[in-house]
Amino acid sequence: MTPSALGTHFISAVRKGFGSLFRDYGFSEVGAEDKLSYASVTTRNATHYLRVSCDFRDRTVDVGLGHLREGLVPPVPIAPPRAPSEVREIPGAVIVWLGTGDKEGAFELGEYTTEESVEFSVDRLARALGQYGARILAGDQVAWDRAAELTVTRTWHP
Repeated sequence: MTPSALGTHFISAVRKGFGSLFRDYGFSEVGAEDKLSYASVTTRNATHYLRVSCDFRDRTVDVGLGHLREGLVPPVPIAPPRAPSEVREIPGAVIVWLGTGDKEGAFELGEYTTEESVEFSVDRLARALGQYGARILAGDQVAWDRAAELTVTRTWHP
């Protein structure tokens, strides 16, 4: 599959796989990108954005949840946060880890091995976020704070 075809396939898979999650939490699409080595779909609701992306080189599908800034979706964070208070975007794997306690399994959810398995990874992430991310997707600040701590420390403290 060419990179362009893979990007189109990924964007279609996100719209289908995340469709019910987008509807349940009031997210509407505000942009889609299809680059040579990367594709993404960005959605937003009244307070948050959800960005689903695929890096074709690393063969990973990622999800990022963040707060809107002045009503807009901010650019992708470049530097990693050093403190939980600096976290602008929570990775989907961290949200699933918070819900399951299984760090390794959560971070493996977005991996894919072939171009054809991208859709499977997208569906798997969408199901996991729907199952384990309800509190944070609904705007629960306690869940956000805990996920922000895990985003920075990557260490589980019960």
